[in-house]
Amino acid sequence: MASTNSYNHLPTYLPSSTYPLLLRTLEPEDNAAFAAILSDPRNTDMESAEVKQAKPMELSTATSAIARMRDSAAQATVVSAPSSDGGDARGKVLRGPGRVNLVIVYLGQEGTEEGDELRKKGGLVIGIGGFGGIKDLSHGTGEEEGVVRAGDVGAMINTEYRGRGFAKESVRLAMEWGFKSAAGGGLQLDKITATTLKNNVAMVKVLDKFGWKGQDKTNEDGLEELDYEMTWQEWENK
Repeated sequence: MASTNSYNHLPTYLPSSTYPLLLRTLEPEDNAAFAAILSDPRNTDMESAEVKQAKPMELSTATSAIARMRDSAAQATVVSAPSSDGGDARGKVLRGPGRVNLVIVYLGQEGTEEGDELRKKGGLVIGIGGFGGIKDLSHGTGEEEGVVRAGDVGAMINTEYRGRGFAKESVRLAMEWGFKSAAGGGLQLDKITATTLKNNVAMVKVLDKFGWKGQDKTNEDGLEELDYEMTWQEWENK
C-alpha cells in the first residue's frame, strides 16, 4: 500500500504580520458573534438568498452551524508521499475537508488600552472568512473526479471595520494558507476561486487587488456575477 501522511486543521490560527488581525477556526463560544454577523442585513445584502436571514439568527442555529463547520475542519488532509524522482515534491492530496470556515478576529492596536484589553480576551470577532466550499474537480470538465482541489474563498466584515484593508488582508491570509503545502500546515489547494455579484463594488475592488480578472456570468437568479480563479503556481509566481 502506498504511503500517505495526514494533517489536521483544527485548530488553525493565521495571524497577520501587518494588521491587528488574525483568522482562526470557529469555536463553540463564537455563536453569538456568528449569529450577529449573519443577522446584519448590511453584511448580507450582496449575498445569495440562502445566506440572507429573514429574521435574526437564533443562537441555537448558530451553535449548530458552528458544530458542522468544526466537523468539516476536523477532517484531515491526506497526502500521498512525495515522488522519489522529485516530480511531485508536495505529494498529491487524496482527500481533505469539504470546507474550512474561519472567523476574522480584530486584536486592536498593540500598546493601546483597547488593544491590550482585546488581546487579553483573545480579540473581537468582526467577520467570517476562509473557505466556504472545497471541491475535487477535473482539469478539463469541472466534474468531480478528484484531480484538482479547489477552494472558494471569501470575506464578510462588520460595517464599522470596513475601509481599513481588513477584507483584503483576510482574503490574502486565507489564500496564502490555502496554497501552502499540507506538510507546512496548509490545505495544499490546487486552485482558489471566488464569486461575487458584479455590483458588489467593495469586494470586486478587493479581488482586483490580487491581479484577478473576473469572468462574467449570470447566476440562477438572473443576477450578474464575476467568477475569479487562481492556481497555486500563479500564486507562487506573483
